[in-house]
Amino acid sequence: MNIDKLFRFEKIEGGYILTEFSQKDYFDDEKTKIISEITLPANHRLRPVVEIGKDAFRSAWHLQKLTIPEGVRRIGESAFQNCKNLRSVSLPSSLEELCNWSFMFCAKLREVEFNSEPNFGEFVFSNDFALPAELILTGLVCSRDLTRPLNKLMLDNEISLQNAPGAFRMTFCERPDVFELAAKNGCLANADTVSLFKIFIDKERFDLLRIAERYGLLDRAELIDKLTAYCADNNKTELAAYFLELKKRKFGFNGDDKFEL
Repeated sequence: MNIDKLFRFEKIEGGYILTEFSQKDYFDDEKTKIISEITLPANHRLRPVVEIGKDAFRSAWHLQKLTIPEGVRRIGESAFQNCKNLRSVSLPSSLEELCNWSFMFCAKLREVEFNSEPNFGEFVFSNDFALPAELILTGLVCSRDLTRPLNKLMLDNEISLQNAPGAFRMTFCERPDVFELAAKNGCLANADTVSLFKIFIDKERFDLLRIAERYGLLDRAELIDKLTAYCADNNKTELAAYFLELKKRKFGFNGDDKFEL
């Protein structure tokens, strides 16, 4: 494999940026098949490769397994976006930053090996519903630390895309295991969850509300009152009864309430 033809580089202070992947040279001409696994070069012209540039591998549909070498400190915006067959990625201990959209729409990604604690941009992994729950939550909290609060932009995105079709469906409704992992790890503890729970009510998702109850997200009487009122206003009788019963169990509510079911 001729590295000089397969990749293009740009010299910067301290080394090189890998700026482009030449897809036309990604075929094994002798066997007429696609090379699906690749280890990126650690050096170019005796200097280290320190960055994967913006859009460098974007839409490399045939790439399945990728190893990024030690020395790479930054993966640029959309560097591997829409690599739709990418399944496995190994990241180096030198990695310091994963920029916005770097692995967005890599829907078949199953394994990401982290060897450092890089800073995350937003939508690094996007809302790709087939991803493992831990990887989706990593993207939603914008960190490897799955106990961090959910990123506000990501939560707002979850809520605003509640009725969108296709790839923009709402992760928490499509993947209850992701919502449970977020609730279990405390990622929603400091979030204003009223709008999120209203979506669960609209979609009549008792399963998600019971997960929220299990992990203490419905432990405030004021929140239960707001959700009960919302149920009453939207003719969600069964859900209103659920919240009134929940209030009775948690706070000794005796049934004397202004809401008519």
